[in-house]
Amino acid sequence: MPASREQAIKNLKGKTGSKANPNGRPKADWTWAGLVKEALEELEADGTPVKKSISRALAKKALEGDVQAIKEIGNRIDGMPKQAVDLNNSGSLEVTWKDANRS
Repeated sequence: MPASREQAIKNLKGKTGSKANPNGRPKADWTWAGLVKEALEELEADGTPVKKSISRALAKKALEGDVQAIKEIGNRIDGMPKQAVDLNNSGSLEVTWKDANRS
């Protein structure tokens, strides 16, 4: 067991010049986003791309008056509406630090 906290931290750090994750981020085909993108590129039985069928279904719902579909189309075409953010917080924040090595 390390003699001091500083020694413990030093032991956790990697060697100078080494990378913590040499292979980097996984390729897109192994991620959720990659799998969804792949599924959207597939063709339906009639040869129509899945993403085109989904966009048509969304447009049809909007034409039927579905407010959520209308909002989604508006957000995709025009972007999300700007939202006001209040940065003047009148409340307080208390942070308590507990050292695991001390009781």
